[in-house]
Formats: sequence, structure tokens, C-alpha cells
Amino acid sequence: MNEAAKAAGRDPLEFRLDTQISRLSDSNEIEGSPRLRKVMEMAAERAGWGRALAEGHAHGVFDRYRVVRMNEMPEVEAIIVFSGDAHGAVGEPATPPIAGAVAGALLALTGIAPRSLPLV
Repeated sequence: MNEAAKAAGRDPLEFRLDTQISRLSDSNEIEGSPRLRKVMEMAAERAGWGRALAEGHAHGVFDRYRVVRMNEMPEVEAIIVFSGDAHGAVGEPATPPIAGAVAGALLALTGIAPRSLPLV
């Protein structure tokens, strides 16, 4: 999605919200997932999406990150989004989307989309 957004000259978050969240149904009415939209908007807000970043920085890149020990672990804030929809799962594993997030950040920084693992 980041590559498609870049090719379209669009912000990746706004591109996702426009193309994945809202879509036309068979009857040409806009449908989508208000819950997913709210989750994406809250995550973007918490991550500071849209604020200027220092040169050479992008959201999601930890090139010098040292894995912390348990006694060094910072406070982690879990946010449960209430949408009014039927209850779903809370706290799915965050590991699967990490590769995509890092690949998107590398694309933002270098202009090159990684195509294989390991990413760096």
C-alpha cells in the first residue's frame, strides 16, 4: 500500500483510509469499517502521524534499536477502541505487521521498496 500511495503522490495513511476503509458496494453506496477507520486514526494520532520528523527519520524504523531487558521495559499503553460494533478480539499479536511497517519506513527514507527478507 505504501508503494501505491507513493506512486499516487498520496500520504500512506490517507491513501489507506480512502482505498481500503471506504469502498463502493455493488449498489454504488460507500461502505467500510468504521471500527478499522477509528483504530487507524487513533494509532496515527498516537504515533504523531503528520508531524514533521527529523532528517533521516521515518515512522517505524529502529535501525539502532537495542532489544531491552525486562527490567528496562518502558511503560506500554494499550488502547482499546470502542466502536459500538459487535465485540471482537482484543490484543492480537503485533508481530506480523512489523515487517510491513519497517518496509514502509524504508521506502519512505530511501525510495526503495524492500522485496525480500531480511529487510536490512
